[in-house]
Amino acid sequence: LLDQMVNFFEKDFMWDYERYLQAYDAFIYMGRGFQLLAESSDGAKADDFWKKCFNYIGKAKGLLSDKDLRKMEDVREVAERAYFYEIKARLAYGDTRKGGMATKQYSEAARLAEELCKLLPKLDDDMAKLIRLEQGRAYFKAGKGEAGKALLTALARDPRNKETWIESLAIDILGEYAGETDVRLAIEA
Repeated sequence: LLDQMVNFFEKDFMWDYERYLQAYDAFIYMGRGFQLLAESSDGAKADDFWKKCFNYIGKAKGLLSDKDLRKMEDVREVAERAYFYEIKARLAYGDTRKGGMATKQYSEAARLAEELCKLLPKLDDDMAKLIRLEQGRAYFKAGKGEAGKALLTALARDPRNKETWIESLAIDILGEYAGETDVRLAIEA
């Protein structure tokens, strides 16, 4: 089914919609589809799917490179989601690698989150907070535990996030990665 979906998007859909914002939405779905294919494949086939995943998600993410387009809320929303899914894909790709190759992907995920935060006019909506949560996870996976702990602790302790899913997820991620050295965090998680 995923093969059929991405073939439809590549061969039919794009010819009709390539100039519309819907096409950038489709790029995200294509990237996600290729990610799922990569996660269930081996060897060269998986590598090819990962390349396509990052290529298509990157096209949607590229909307933010134009500062005039960036002012439009619909464009920002699509591009934010693209960044989010690329961060998630980099973390998943890192999980399939070992050693320095894995760390490189985790570091790239953290860098993408930092880059997006500089491009966005406000960092207090739910999508931005979700991206920050993944940035914290990426920091931990990349071996930058102090940066991850600081970011996630700030999210968990922010009064605006009190008793919300943001606070819960931040504490869960902290417990998962920092719980080994901080028993209080492990218990709270």
